[in-house]
Amino acid sequence: MRVMLLRPPFFFLLYLRQMVESVLNMADYSTFSAMMRVRAAQMRKLRDAEAIAKKRHEEIRARARLLASSQTTPEQFVELFDSMRERICNLTPKRDDLRVRCTIFLPACPSPRQD
Repeated sequence: MRVMLLRPPFFFLLYLRQMVESVLNMADYSTFSAMMRVRAAQMRKLRDAEAIAKKRHEEIRARARLLASSQTTPEQFVELFDSMRERICNLTPKRDDLRVRCTIFLPACPSPRQD
């Protein structure tokens, strides 16, 4: 014959304490998880910005080499000028009036003649 003893009252308190700690840990995890997601998004944006800056710097170096070279062809100068005009127009993407004035004052170069 088995005798079933009632559990002492502190068992329920311990159980309740464990439940409260579990809930608090989940809250801490969600807070931690949200913070880590924000941090990961910031790091991703930073890496993207660094990649864009590196690409722009390489383009600047390439243009500088072309401009300094004695081997640059007239077609390359025209391409450099057109890319400069496009970059200037893109400085104000929401101002169509300035973009129009830019294209008026910096018209596209005619392609060089082949003699």
